[in-house]
Amino acid sequence: GSRVLFSTFLGGSNDDSALGVAVASDRSVYVAGVTASAGFPTNPGSVQPRYGGGDNDCFLSRLAPDGRSLLFSTFFGEQGAEGCTAVTVGPDNSAYVVGETTSSRFPVTPGVFLIRCQGGARDAFVSRFTPAGDVIFSTFLGGNNRDAAYGVAVHGSRVCIAGYTGSNNFPLSSDAFITSYRGGSRHAFLAILN
Repeated sequence: GSRVLFSTFLGGSNDDSALGVAVASDRSVYVAGVTASAGFPTNPGSVQPRYGGGDNDCFLSRLAPDGRSLLFSTFFGEQGAEGCTAVTVGPDNSAYVVGETTSSRFPVTPGVFLIRCQGGARDAFVSRFTPAGDVIFSTFLGGNNRDAAYGVAVHGSRVCIAGYTGSNNFPLSSDAFITSYRGGSRHAFLAILN
């Protein structure tokens, strides 16, 4: 019969939501989500060990295969409202996280696709972390209105992101299936980054 391998709480003294989960090849478990808890458990040497402020922050945690310890755990955000909505694991056990942010100062890395918020109410973002919890890259993805990413998958060296946009200037490839915003408050999008 089936049995529970482990079950655990993960959070602080305020609202916490786990919105994405992925299992690495070593059976460790990545959990991504949104927290309003300044006391959410993090590692002292993590990318962002302290709450960034604002309404809430993203979090990314990696639990040991038995669920009894954190391999790493970090906040990821700034003074706005952020949320990680999905996570997947690459072939090298790195974690790819997507979500949405209202912060123009959301932590991005140099040389990525979009280093600045595009001016909308919120932008989507894509971030990649090493198995040790260091940031490999982090980029905005969006246009002049509200954008959010809700799905992520990895195929080889490509990262596929799905979500919605309300931006008529959302970055499109020249051979896009639909090349113009067709009205309504939002459109679905599929983007592939290398």
